[in-house]
Amino acid sequence: MSDPNVSFVFPPFCESSFHGPHLAIPLLKAVLLQTGLHTLHFDLNIRIVRELTKKQNIKTLRGDVTRSRFSEHEKTKILAALDHFQYTELDDFLNAGSGPLRTVLKFIKGIAFPHPSDLVECLSTSYVRSEICNVLYGKFVRDIVASNPDIVCFTVAFSDQLSETIDLARRLRHLRPDTEIWLGGSQINLLHESQIERIVESRHFDRISIGNGEQTILRMLADFNTASNETLYHSGSMNFVEINKLPPAIFPSLDEYIQPITLPVLATKGCYWGKCTFCDFPQLSDLGGRAYIARSPENVLEEIIELQLNHRVDKINLISDAIPPSWYKKLCTLAIERGVKLKSWSYMMHAKSLDAGFFAHLSEAGVKAINFGTESTIDRVLDVMKKQSGFATIKANLADAQGSGIRIVTNVIPDYPTTTREEAFENASNFQELLPNIDLINPQMFDLTAGTPIEANPSGYGLSVPTTAYVKTSHGFHSRKFERTDELSKSDRKIIEHIFARLKWQTLVRRRTMEMKSLSLEEDCELMVDGSALILNSGSSHRAWIMSIGYSWSLSDQEVNCLEGILKSGSKRFRLKELLTLAVGAFGSDTKAKEWLRSLFETGIFVRTVHER
Repeated sequence: MSDPNVSFVFPPFCESSFHGPHLAIPLLKAVLLQTGLHTLHFDLNIRIVRELTKKQNIKTLRGDVTRSRFSEHEKTKILAALDHFQYTELDDFLNAGSGPLRTVLKFIKGIAFPHPSDLVECLSTSYVRSEICNVLYGKFVRDIVASNPDIVCFTVAFSDQLSETIDLARRLRHLRPDTEIWLGGSQINLLHESQIERIVESRHFDRISIGNGEQTILRMLADFNTASNETLYHSGSMNFVEINKLPPAIFPSLDEYIQPITLPVLATKGCYWGKCTFCDFPQLSDLGGRAYIARSPENVLEEIIELQLNHRVDKINLISDAIPPSWYKKLCTLAIERGVKLKSWSYMMHAKSLDAGFFAHLSEAGVKAINFGTESTIDRVLDVMKKQSGFATIKANLADAQGSGIRIVTNVIPDYPTTTREEAFENASNFQELLPNIDLINPQMFDLTAGTPIEANPSGYGLSVPTTAYVKTSHGFHSRKFERTDELSKSDRKIIEHIFARLKWQTLVRRRTMEMKSLSLEEDCELMVDGSALILNSGSSHRAWIMSIGYSWSLSDQEVNCLEGILKSGSKRFRLKELLTLAVGAFGSDTKAKEWLRSLFETGIFVRTVHER
């Protein structure tokens, strides 16, 4: 029997994979290539981004906004964002990072690709899609069919991708009923078994992988070749030997992806701590009862070296729930010995063993960024979460890491169950104190997800679960509806959410304004304006809005005239003398012009400076 034609599909929408492919498909392609099977890769996630940047599609979306039920305030903001996106070159629009693209796509998804409320709605034949969705998905499916596949494998890594995968599979089944359609990915591993049963009953998919896809894909292929009718495939456990036998991932051409390029490298599966009461990540892999398994630092370094030789890669994403400190130290030692800059980004947990020397070692090896699972600064709440470190350790870690020059991101759950009102506001105050040592705060309000210790005993955390149904949240389709009995009211949580949104803005602004503090208005240098900055006009009211940091402020008529001259210029680079001339023209005096420019620097509207040599 000849080898089957296999096409892998990475569906929309996964905002973390705009700058390079997600790891799953490149790794699965490498596993099948070891058997001699060549496969195709359709990254519909980056393709949808490229399609939605086209002027005709933006025009269509504008019409959908005007006919929608959004409030007039919401329409004004969405239309302004779409217009600015349409008429700004993509490189300029993203000169401060990919945040503005995520903002625009959030609006577009709400207009044309709204997610269903639960899996039942996803699977319903009455689930209606927008016209632009029908056009683009029809085009994508025809492209897949043109490859003449015997098997199409969908990988669902993030929650918003599941509804899109079901839609695409339905269309594919209609056009090519004899093609087998397979399903797998981390979001499938997180679903409750009752939800898996619903997907099986829908008959949209012929084979479904649960667990380690690197193992199930081989059994699924063998059963396809023998015409087996098996549907569900559980991987069984993976061990240290097996993870180290995995081949390096095979990446496609990176031309479609948005600069700067990030490529993922598998480091570990599972979490060396694995005790956090809110975490469902232990379900992502079957490790036979082990907390985690890791590839050897030697193997990981060799893969990083090969990627840097073969691709123009700006950052390496070490794929791990949390990098073990001792493992990372070994990797960095090897990199320093080999003269390799890792350019890596990874998740870590706070620990007493992390000191200034540890972070200096990582910095010397070229580690670019660390995302800490901080979650809270209240010792009692951290104990409820079963985190391994308290506030004193967190504070020391952040100061030592920031001192090394590594970019620091912290995750926080501001409204974790049992949190009192006093603790919630104390936590916000503590993070305000920590801001000088944080480059970005990433707040996420609490969701209750299946398979977590807190879901197994909700009443022990002051929660009641009124229904057995699962709903869609930002964490996935495996979330639960719940009610709180602690003292943190709905209005309190809304206030706390706003406070942390502002703290997030403050961290983003601080990084930009640091460069401006020493800038003399007398010197002639070049400044770059954030390409996502625009002016919102609503009647007689005018506001400046910087999409990349999510901040807006009111403008006077004088400011509007001057700022429009800056933002509507074709170039995003300005000589300081040019800015002063514009400001003097608007404000009438050199002194007022300089005062206004100084205040403008403090908004974060300038992303960096280029001084004359």
